[in-house]
Amino acid sequence: MPGRTRAPVKRSRARTSAKPPAKVHDLVFDMEVPLNEAIDHLVALRLIGRSLTTLDKENGRAIVTTSWAASQQLDTLKDIWNRILRRFRSRPART
Repeated sequence: MPGRTRAPVKRSRARTSAKPPAKVHDLVFDMEVPLNEAIDHLVALRLIGRSLTTLDKENGRAIVTTSWAASQQLDTLKDIWNRILRRFRSRPART
């Protein structure tokens, strides 16, 4: 007499109470204000450096050069941010 066949037992999965990870588009939108503020600070630093060059060529030039290099890096970051933002805006909304 063959034994009874039983349905496989489903294992219960542990439930986590942690919040789901933030969505990428939320992170992108949260990044906009700090990015713009950093750019504004660099513009102010560059203006300060230009003003100092009229009084003290060496120190003013160092500030202008440093702020210019940082500005180039932030401009690259801003371009990447804008591309990501355009991709999210061009996608249809998910429901």
